[in-house]
Amino acid sequence: MKNFISGFALASVIFYLLGLLQLPFQDHRFLFEDYVSKQKIGSSYDYWLVKGNSISSDEDRTALYFGYGDDRIECERAVKNLNKEYPLANYYCVKANLE
Repeated sequence: MKNFISGFALASVIFYLLGLLQLPFQDHRFLFEDYVSKQKIGSSYDYWLVKGNSISSDEDRTALYFGYGDDRIECERAVKNLNKEYPLANYYCVKANLE
């Protein structure tokens, strides 16, 4: 729990500082994704919930699952429900942290 709170607090500070820097959105996204790739929050690997696109190869990372006992299971639970509700969207999970 302590790792979760400290990770959440650090992520909040990063978002706040990025806002002060007035960087373009893509730069904010890159910095946050880079941080997440190097910093596991909690005991299991974190997972991105990704929304694919059936028309192009574009993908959007729409949520980050962290702090659960098994983040992959929680992400896959969301994928199952979202793909059922929006079958053309093609949601899936991607591991967020490097080995």
